Formats: sequence, structure tokens, C-alpha cells
Amino acid sequence: MNKSNSLFISNPVIESLFILLPPFLSVLLAFVFYHFTEYREMTPVLWLLVVLLVDVSHVWTTIFRTYFNKQFFKDRSDLLIYVPLGSFIIGVLLYSVGRMIFWRVIAYIAVFHFIRQQYGIFMLYARKSEQNRLQEIVGKVCIYLATLAPVVHWHLNLPRSFSWFIEGDFFALPQSNMGTVMVWFFTAVTFLFYIFLEIKSKRVNWQKNLVLLGTLLSWSVGIVLFNNDVSFTLTNVLTHGIPYFALVWMSSCQSDDQKEGETFEMMKIFTKPKVVGIVFMIVVVAILGFVEEFFWDTFVWHEHQVIFSWLYDGVVNSDEAMLTLFVPLLSVPQVTHYILDGFIWKGKQSYHGLRF
Repeated sequence: MNKSNSLFISNPVIESLFILLPPFLSVLLAFVFYHFTEYREMTPVLWLLVVLLVDVSHVWTTIFRTYFNKQFFKDRSDLLIYVPLGSFIIGVLLYSVGRMIFWRVIAYIAVFHFIRQQYGIFMLYARKSEQNRLQEIVGKVCIYLATLAPVVHWHLNLPRSFSWFIEGDFFALPQSNMGTVMVWFFTAVTFLFYIFLEIKSKRVNWQKNLVLLGTLLSWSVGIVLFNNDVSFTLTNVLTHGIPYFALVWMSSCQSDDQKEGETFEMMKIFTKPKVVGIVFMIVVVAILGFVEEFFWDTFVWHEHQVIFSWLYDGVVNSDEAMLTLFVPLLSVPQVTHYILDGFIWKGKQSYHGLRF
């Protein structure tokens, strides 16, 4: 499947459907939902399908390449212990200083994580291109601009009708029409130069370019073009979460550890028929995500009781002291995901051929 002359990473069908397609699908859905006023805000069904089953659940897929991976657990047990512990302790300290300080730190870490994933996927395909040094540099600049230009635009045009986590979690830069124009002018010029270099090389890597185009479209449509929570959530979550599911699943299927029997028993499910492994992973992370969001909603947000009422028909009015402990604790899975993701995509014990 992973032929040397192929520009795909491992599985052309899986990659086409679940890595290359999601950004374009998210943009299409954003346009569709934008024309229905009742879907300008997140409905319970949309929240369940997009936020819980994709966004929250994808965070938990990290465990399949860390805590459930026997070799990684053995080699980096210190990392797997101290990262969640440190995340909780630092989170409590930040929340004690100020609620907004805590959420701003988490928001900017999340933005960095989302940007780095797009860069990483781009580089997975770019490394198979026959390109000179100039093409390589301009391509890297473009993938960063595809994400950073919309984010800078966001900062220059606050307030917006959506936020990353909570209202006000981004610093508001002085509004400047000139600043906005300069950001997009530089982005346009750089992308035009990149297209020129691609045409000149006569060796177009469509996978790499689709990642770049999909990133630019999804981030720009969700953040810049439309100013509503549904559009942002769709483009942000589907572009990020679905490819992450695919990468974790592909790497788990082809893990050298499994071939050598050096893995935990539950991970051997990925050596079974593909549908079994997929269903197993989705069910596990969906259950974990549901439990996590139940505690978030019961103790903190109180926004989705219609979904969780069958489990607990009520809310807990948490005082500030309780929230100082509980919010950082509930944030441990996502912060751990952000940090560990910087390790499991690199080095010898990485995604077995899927390294950034």
C-alpha cells in the first residue's frame, strides 16, 4: 500500500476520505448551515455530533499511541506520568491567579497545537516532493500563513460572535483596517509565489497542495468570512479532528510493535479486520469523551442538560474554590493531548513512518 513512488503516506482511500477531504467538507457544510438561521448557533444535535463525537473524542485517541502502547509506555513512562500531573498543578496555579488567565493560556496552547497539526500533515506529504530549497521554504511559510493570517485577522477584528473556549480568551489587538489589509496582501503574494514555483517545477504534489488549500479555505471561511459559532466550529473541528482520528488509526494498524507482539492485549484489536479496529477505537474514545463532557456540563458549563439529563437530572452549583480544582482537573486530558502530541509524532518511537 505504501509504495515508494506514491505521494500518499500509507492508505490512499483512507487519506483521501479522512485527511484530504474534511477541510473541504467542513467549508461546504459551513455554507449550507449559514443559509439556515436556526443553525447560526449550535443545536444540541450539532454539539453532540461535532463537538463531543469529534472534537472531544479525538483528544482521547492519543491514549492509543501513548498509554496503550507498551513500547512508548516503557520508554516514556516519566513523560506519561509528569505531563498530566504537571498540567493539573500549573492549571490550579493559573486558575487561582485568575479564571481568564487560565483560559487564555489554554486557548493559545490549543491554537498552537491546531496550527502545528496542519503544518505536520502538510510536511508528511511535502517530504515526498521533489522540490528545491526555495520551494520547501515558501511552502512552509504558506502553511503557517494559511492558519496564522485568519488568527491575526481574528485578533484585529474583535469582538467576534464566537470564541475558542470562552468569550474574551483572545487578547484584542487595536483594530486596524490597514493591518488587516497588510496581513492578507502578504498572504496573497506569498501564495502566488508558491503557485509560480509549483508550476515552474512541473512536478505538482496534489496531496500536499490539497492540504494547503483546504487549510486556507477552512480557517478563512470559519474565522473570517462567516461570523457565527456554527461555521467556526464546523471548520475548526472537522478539519482538525477527523484527520487526527485517521492518522492515529493508520499508525496503530501498521505499528511495528504489534507485528512483534510488543503491545498491550487491547491494542491487538487493530490487527483484526479493519472495521473492528475502527469501531473499537471510536466506541472507546466516544465513551471517554461523553464521561468527560458530563462532568464539564454538570459542574461547570450547565449548557447541555438535554443530553445528559438521563444520567443526572440537575446541575451542581460549584463555588469558586471547587472550580479552582475542578476546571484544571477536567482540562488535564486536552492539555496532556496538546503536550504529548509534540512527542509522539517525532523520533524513533513515533508514528512508524508517519513522522512530521
